[in-house]
Amino acid sequence: KAFPAYSFHEAWTSRTIIRQVNANGDYIQTPTQLLNELDKQGFTHILIQPTFVTDGIEMQNLRHETQTFKERFKHIRLGEPLLTSAKDYELAMLATAAAYGKEKIGNIIIFHNTESELNPAFTMADYTLRKMEISNWYVCTSNGVPTSTDLVRELKSNKEKKVGIIPFIFPEGNIQVDNITEQAKSEIQKSGIKVNNISDNIAEADEIIDIFVNHAKHASQYRTLTPTEQKYIEAAQ
Repeated sequence: KAFPAYSFHEAWTSRTIIRQVNANGDYIQTPTQLLNELDKQGFTHILIQPTFVTDGIEMQNLRHETQTFKERFKHIRLGEPLLTSAKDYELAMLATAAAYGKEKIGNIIIFHNTESELNPAFTMADYTLRKMEISNWYVCTSNGVPTSTDLVRELKSNKEKKVGIIPFIFPEGNIQVDNITEQAKSEIQKSGIKVNNISDNIAEADEIIDIFVNHAKHASQYRTLTPTEQKYIEAAQ
């Protein structure tokens, strides 16, 4: 709806998920495969909006893939992940609290993490919740910091009796949701705290989608500088 004049196409970056889907008879393209096809079809302007939550390795890989095609299209633009600016964090935490929060229980946001360098993103989410005084909310990661052990310690300190879990991902299926919530759920229950509910995923909240739309709109107007260009500007200042 935000881009009525555009032709829409889909590509996935997870090779594991692509193999699983293709094995079932469907066909999912990688970004490189799709960009090659669009080039052959004569497209000249490309706008890519990833649905990554944070700026991790997959986003870095996508930037590299996009750069390799810059000479083949008149314009090729790439939007940023969900949590990029401080304002993004505020909007995302407010949207999550409004859509999935339950009163009188602890609400836990669980991030999927396989890269330790992303810990600052998760601690920023935790900081934002506290800064905005969104009470009874906690942050945990499936494989990083804060850990589920850290989470349980904080829940017990705050005398929480029941909690709800919100997987902060755009999952390819229920298996991924189960994978990132299973460890935290198990440790919470072992501590004597009841897990009251597990939400689906943040993609159901319109306000979350709006953040992605705004990133795409920004990318359609302004090109992201390359590291070399950024260094040149900084050196000139």
